[in-house]
Amino acid sequence: MCKTLTDYNGINQLESRRIDELLVATNVFNTELSDNNVEIRDPNEYMLVTNQKYEKIIQTIVDFTKRLDGFQKLCVEDQMSLVKYGCLELNFLRSLLYFDEQTQEYRFPLTDTRTLKVSLEALKEHRMETYYPLKIFMDKFFPEWNRDQVIIDLLSAIVIMNPKRQNLTHKQSIKLEQQLYVYLLQRYLLLRYQSESESKLQKLMVSLTDLTITAEAHKQCEVQEQLQCVSNGKCEINVQTRRLCPKCRLKKCFDIGMRISRQNSVDNSVDDSSNETKLSDETYAQEIEALIGDSLNISDEALSEQIMEIEMMPVFKEITDYNGFNHLESNRISELLSASNDNEKTLCIPVEVMKREKTDIFNKTKPIVDRLLAVWQRDSVIMELVQ
Repeated sequence: MCKTLTDYNGINQLESRRIDELLVATNVFNTELSDNNVEIRDPNEYMLVTNQKYEKIIQTIVDFTKRLDGFQKLCVEDQMSLVKYGCLELNFLRSLLYFDEQTQEYRFPLTDTRTLKVSLEALKEHRMETYYPLKIFMDKFFPEWNRDQVIIDLLSAIVIMNPKRQNLTHKQSIKLEQQLYVYLLQRYLLLRYQSESESKLQKLMVSLTDLTITAEAHKQCEVQEQLQCVSNGKCEINVQTRRLCPKCRLKKCFDIGMRISRQNSVDNSVDDSSNETKLSDETYAQEIEALIGDSLNISDEALSEQIMEIEMMPVFKEITDYNGFNHLESNRISELLSASNDNEKTLCIPVEVMKREKTDIFNKTKPIVDRLLAVWQRDSVIMELVQ
């Protein structure tokens, strides 16, 4: 049983700032649609056009993540993994903004002067493995979404900040970010839909299961499809044409020395994509329930502490440079040591007196002191930097 929020006093300043940041970041996805509609029926031509478009979509997603402070505080390796393994799900989610429920057609911006029109029936004919899970996802999602821009923007952040992605180093930091966006989604639904908010939150989060299944089905379909070249292997591959023919591009990669290898994950276990990426419905539903539970049962004070922790705790790569301090670092440390140099008298309190007179304080601080003494080694520079 999850805690039900009943605070109708509006979004506070901290929550509003995060939502505003997200809404500004998602502006990179906004594109005007031209009235010049183009409909492609040939499957080969359709694949060429969509491959070109997908490369631009990935760049847009990267631009989106660069505008999120929480994302930028992650290490580069985690940023790459989140985008790499989350871009397809995010693309399917954001593409719903271009879907017309009445005509059952997508209208994608192809260029500034052309709009690509794709019907669901065409997708069913050429990509049946993708069509069926996508249709299930749409049927569950549209009744709860109501074309609400804030909802889809918050879900976009939840999808991209997924701590379950492969090859992540700082999963806890990513989980805190995702949990924050789940909480903000809950707060927004509460203020907008009130009594219906809990039901909407559950259904929206569960629909992300179908989104994941859709993305996985599409990936498997892409992998299993036999690569074909319309020019019998004579395509010229360069920066501009690399997305036009996957077969010739792959051949060129092998020709210049690319090899197929299996990478080890962060915990030194073999990365088995068939086990890690194919989540069962039951497992994924349990993870979503746990995520909702974590977000709903958190108190306002605890949430504020977690937000401040996210705001103030950037994640750095491990430093292995033993060449000493540079001039700028040395100046900063000297400044700090001078600032902390005072002549005030020190008050000494025996530990036994503290234990006898202030037992509660002693019991709470003793474990902290023990952990500090174990690593501090009475190094004054460490103490000043920690302060």
